[in-house]
Amino acid sequence: MRVIYNTFKLCMNTLGEKPQATCPRCRTKLDLVAARIECSVCHQTFPRLGGMVCLFADPTLQVQRFRVQQAVFNLQGQESESIYEGELRKPALLGETRLRMETQLAAVRSNITEINALIDPLLAEDATGVPESAPAPSPEEVEPLIAYFELLLRDWGWSPAENDENERALALIDDVVAKAGDANATFGHVLVLGSGAGRLAYQLHVAHRPSSTTTLDIDLVLSAVAERMVRGQSLQFTEAPSDANQSARLSAERTLCAPHGAVTDFHVLLADGLNPPFADESFDTVLTPWFIDQVPPDLRNLLGVIHRVLKPGGRWINYGPLIYRKRMQLSQHFTIEEIMALAELAGFDVARTVHGEGRYLCSPLKIRGRYEISFAFCATKSSIKNARVTSDGQPSWLVLPHLPIPTFAGSTLLSHPHLVFRRVLERLNGDNSIADIASVIGKQAELNPVDLYDSIRAILIEVHPGAKSLRPTNLVLRPET
Repeated sequence: MRVIYNTFKLCMNTLGEKPQATCPRCRTKLDLVAARIECSVCHQTFPRLGGMVCLFADPTLQVQRFRVQQAVFNLQGQESESIYEGELRKPALLGETRLRMETQLAAVRSNITEINALIDPLLAEDATGVPESAPAPSPEEVEPLIAYFELLLRDWGWSPAENDENERALALIDDVVAKAGDANATFGHVLVLGSGAGRLAYQLHVAHRPSSTTTLDIDLVLSAVAERMVRGQSLQFTEAPSDANQSARLSAERTLCAPHGAVTDFHVLLADGLNPPFADESFDTVLTPWFIDQVPPDLRNLLGVIHRVLKPGGRWINYGPLIYRKRMQLSQHFTIEEIMALAELAGFDVARTVHGEGRYLCSPLKIRGRYEISFAFCATKSSIKNARVTSDGQPSWLVLPHLPIPTFAGSTLLSHPHLVFRRVLERLNGDNSIADIASVIGKQAELNPVDLYDSIRAILIEVHPGAKSLRPTNLVLRPET
């Protein structure tokens, strides 16, 4: 633990004053190289899990979430073992069938051992300072521990000859940066949101030598492997697809390692990419790989986050196929053209987009996967002082919750019998945004602020002259008397 901490401290000291980490609860500055990381205002402490700082608003709950994920993983592993053992007791099995099932059973046991060996030291009570008895989520509330296991293999285990996804992604990013006229520009301090297992961030770091790279992800296993890889270590994992269709391809032992060895100024943090724990204008580049179509429930809310952490003139680089999760609302399945329009509304100057195509997660053992088209674009942070309007006349501040709502004459004279209306009217000062107003009302009413966005939009349509064109024609406003 002392070696890991000293390595992390040495790397973080190269960052200078920026990027500045902040408390995810109250936005107070944090010192990530301190022996004990504690917010000076709210006094929340943030544990280190190995070489990774756990920067969640409630780190105790997050550690417990990881422990529940591990417990569920082990229980499911035991159930899988029992199923294989029961099947192997059946009579009249072909010798080939028995060999296949014994191979798969051995792989299941190896996976359980390998994963636990990786995360047991990270979650130990004496390492985290979080007692096992602390409140924890139920098993139904957590995602599987190794939901994205194939990403580990793709990023660090499969050879370039077997899979070239990350190389293709980096080439596409280089292409779009060059077409934006920034081919010789430096990347400065880079923030990667939803970095996964980290190979693309690592490739970019090696190729372009930015001042620093900071990666954020909420997945413990992916992040733990990424942290080990960038420090030049190696890991052994067993690949054994349950749907293998050839006896010679039932399993393989994979050695995970970084092809260029250890790198410096590369920091793996456990944190929420939708709420980066950093001060405003901390980064020169924000990269969102395979992220905007998978993680944010509404991309419109993420645009303000990216704009906030970028320095003036900073670049947002995106890469991904725009294959949205089924649980996302249909209105949030944005096309590349819609994303470009939203980015411009959000205060970005959008350069050209490029696209490429190729195989995705095509395992060398399964020799099958999906073929997809991925998009890359580069957008530069610009001023948002002048409100922009959509193609159909909607004000940008109504569409994007982070933009300030302009004040208007007579706003202080308006009244309404409903309390929420009055709370919104009270905060129309020319600086507050929908997100700002929702944050205050949500805290007062103990509600999730994001759930209030559409209600506040409806109120603004009713009262704000800038949204008059969206108002029902029979609506009459009542000034205060």
